[in-house]
Amino acid sequence: MRRWLRNDRNREVARIPQLPDMKERFVAEDIDPASSAPLQGATAAVLLLFGLVMLLAGLARGEASVLVPVAQLSFVVTAGLGFVFLRETLTLRKGLGLAFAIAALICFARS
Repeated sequence: MRRWLRNDRNREVARIPQLPDMKERFVAEDIDPASSAPLQGATAAVLLLFGLVMLLAGLARGEASVLVPVAQLSFVVTAGLGFVFLRETLTLRKGLGLAFAIAALICFARS
């Protein structure tokens, strides 16, 4: 079940997935979001805190112009985990984007 998002002229501009759509997806994959949410939330909070502490420690020793872009490349790790655990497809566009991001990281590290 989806509902339409409407703009100020009452035109349909996008479809918004509703909770039943997500529930069907999780049920189809044998994942119970209600039971795993507290553990996943706690794990995410601990990892976020660890990342923030490491970023602040790095900023105390290095240049912000290098450290902040490196810290914002967490999407590379997230994409890799998505490919491994969620079996997402690696398209040419995604592969090129990740390759350019890694190349930029190498350029920052050597500057």
